[in-house]
Amino acid sequence: MKKVGPERSDSLYTATLKISGKEHMLSELAQIVTKTPTLAHLHVFDQTQTLHILQAIQAVNSTWSGEISGSSKIILKIPKHQSGHKVKELIDNVRKIHQNGANRIDLVRKRGQNHIDKVRADPKWHKHNSAILKNAAEKATSSLTKLSKELVKNFIG
Repeated sequence: MKKVGPERSDSLYTATLKISGKEHMLSELAQIVTKTPTLAHLHVFDQTQTLHILQAIQAVNSTWSGEISGSSKIILKIPKHQSGHKVKELIDNVRKIHQNGANRIDLVRKRGQNHIDKVRADPKWHKHNSAILKNAAEKATSSLTKLSKELVKNFIG
């Protein structure tokens, strides 16, 4: 099986489709042959599921278009990531993620400042509330890690 570019391994090869109420990985339902970065052929194992698979693929990613060729072959056309609408969509996603991250960082900073103010007011406060401080730090780290993963996901897939 030929893979081209990171977008293939992250989106097409690992796509999960819901067919007849069950979730299946696309690679379990069809052999994926990538012809170019924007064109793939899917050779469906169960010919009766060809139309359902095509509909599920288009439901997962509405920018992909496909057509059935024969009884078990789907020709899938995937727009280039450099195309205008995709670039605009990526820029919008990055702006949203950046703004969300900035808001979260600001919130964490404000909460941290409140905790610092409490510690300054009462030196014994830290001893009683060290678990709260540790939990706040873990949440901040987790939140930033999650934001980083979202950013990477939006650029790749």
